[in-house]
Amino acid sequence: MIIASDIDDTILNLIPCWIKAYNREFGDNLKPKDITDWNIAKFVLPEAKEEIFKYIEAEDIFENAKPIEGALKGINYFKSLGHRVIFISANNPFNVKQKWLKKHKFIDDDKDFVQAYDKSLIMTDYLIDDKPDNIVNARGVGILYSQPHNQRFEWKYRANNWEEVVQIIEGLEKDKYGNS
Repeated sequence: MIIASDIDDTILNLIPCWIKAYNREFGDNLKPKDITDWNIAKFVLPEAKEEIFKYIEAEDIFENAKPIEGALKGINYFKSLGHRVIFISANNPFNVKQKWLKKHKFIDDDKDFVQAYDKSLIMTDYLIDDKPDNIVNARGVGILYSQPHNQRFEWKYRANNWEEVVQIIEGLEKDKYGNS
């Protein structure tokens, strides 16, 4: 099996670092739970609407981000079963995503990293992502990783944590092959 995972807010906890940098610069008190839509610019001060995206073009935001709890354990579980796990991301300033993936032991080298704006071009059995558009258009089964910004989106396969990601994939594989 090939299992693909998005990086930002699926395995890398980006929003807290992003919001912290924004709050520090603009004197706001925005919290990750306040971001209830994909477009983060809707939730920032008017004078920051254009500036908010500059933070994710900076290396330090990613360097300071921590892994999402349970992500590495889930990824390593799939790898231990002999499945290939790849990581797909749209933005990658200064190759910071590969550096982060290596630092946190998600990958050993770059062969399992794919930069793609259109994730539907990548053939996988499963795609784990927090962006509804990517899940809807996935070539394999899309698993929506829950975040405050995607709560309004209805999707059959939604995981609130990495234990649920593992359960969903194992359940679908058992159903597919008639195993009990």
